[in-house]
Amino acid sequence: MSRYNIEVIQPSEDIQDLFVHPSIYDTSYGIKAFSNPVNQKAKENLGMAATYLSRKGAQAVILGCTEIPLAIQYEKIEDSLIIDATTVLASALIKESKKMEMIA
Repeated sequence: MSRYNIEVIQPSEDIQDLFVHPSIYDTSYGIKAFSNPVNQKAKENLGMAATYLSRKGAQAVILGCTEIPLAIQYEKIEDSLIIDATTVLASALIKESKKMEMIA
């Protein structure tokens, strides 16, 4: 539990080794090798990893790697909200830059 009363659920090492890392780095189907379009196997593997987190009780799945949102482009998986960390960061930067424009 964190100081914000949030329990963090991470993919197991097996899930990371079998599904997440290959979906990003594998030279025959990973997103770094095939990003447009993303290979179906990478999409399926990352979907399985997100489903794993949902079934472990995650209320939200944070896509913390910039490549993963290329494969997971839906808003929910089962009962879990999907959050693209890069989009959240970009939105916060735009909001802050607008504040700076008002000051200048």
